[in-house]
Amino acid sequence: MNELFTNSYQRRARRPGALLACLVLLAACGEPPAEGPGAGIVPLKFSVEVSPVAPTKAPPISGTGFPSGVHRIGMWICQHEATPALFTPAMTGYGNLEAETIASADGSNMKYDWSFKVGGSTSYKTLGVRQGNGVDIYAYYPRVPGATNPTEIPFTSGQTDWMVATPVLGLSPAIDQAETTVNLAFEHLMTCIQVNITCRYDGDIAFSKMTLHDTEEKLYPGGKINAYTGSLVLDPATRAGTVYITPGVTLNRHITQSVYIIMPAVEWPELTEGRFTLSFVYNGTVDGEETYIIPKMTRNITNTADITIGAFEAGKCYIYNLLLDNQVHFGPMEVTTEWPTTSTDIPLVL
Repeated sequence: MNELFTNSYQRRARRPGALLACLVLLAACGEPPAEGPGAGIVPLKFSVEVSPVAPTKAPPISGTGFPSGVHRIGMWICQHEATPALFTPAMTGYGNLEAETIASADGSNMKYDWSFKVGGSTSYKTLGVRQGNGVDIYAYYPRVPGATNPTEIPFTSGQTDWMVATPVLGLSPAIDQAETTVNLAFEHLMTCIQVNITCRYDGDIAFSKMTLHDTEEKLYPGGKINAYTGSLVLDPATRAGTVYITPGVTLNRHITQSVYIIMPAVEWPELTEGRFTLSFVYNGTVDGEETYIIPKMTRNITNTADITIGAFEAGKCYIYNLLLDNQVHFGPMEVTTEWPTTSTDIPLVL
């Protein structure tokens, strides 16, 4: 069986165009939270950047930075291990701590205000580690409050854009160092099926549910993330025939609504049409359920050439444009496997 379906999705080779989120330590007021103020602690503070050359995106991360709003990153800062296995927090509360950044427009740039919750509800403006002690740092996005181990972070398929960063291993702040720089490069772990829906006529329609169906029943409704290896840990016994979302949005002719199913990658090697379908429920269950077959061969929206989809691959977004008339029928569709660096997608509320 293709390695795409092994129990652990192995991290792909790093590419220069991979989505990068750089957490950079800055000078700051305040003191490190763990064990209170004191000598021998090097403060850590963060800003965030996204590589402008990244060829891919997934909602809500697009363009050259995190969009306006609140973003919560889960992070383990552990004692350094030559072969990571124990993941012992370097200081009290440094296991799955919450690093929160509030992004806002600052002229033509974005401003990021950081705070950290360490072992409780109190927020701190600084983060610190002991001078001279090596640490390993693991990060993922968005944070899962109940996660207890960086190799077993639970995830659910749906509308969340799961990402993981390359581990920073063996970071050793020098005794005379006032601050240390930590750079984290994030990559998308999932594939994304995006559906842009436009109504042809006037009138509001409540979009209640969208379901992806697989006749081979090889979809994963959930699993675990290993932030050390940068892989998905998937149990074949949990595979299912459907993954669904409940968008809770209103459709009308004045705006195109974009909705997403984000899930582990899945191959489509056979030539059979009709393996994958999308079904739609409107106005609760009043109007029943409409089903649309995803074609294996279709037009590429960027150059109108025919393409054949061999898989819904990790790190790629498959964009389907559907036209809805008053009888809940759909017009022609297109798909692109290129995730643009800019987007007018409606951001997800996580």
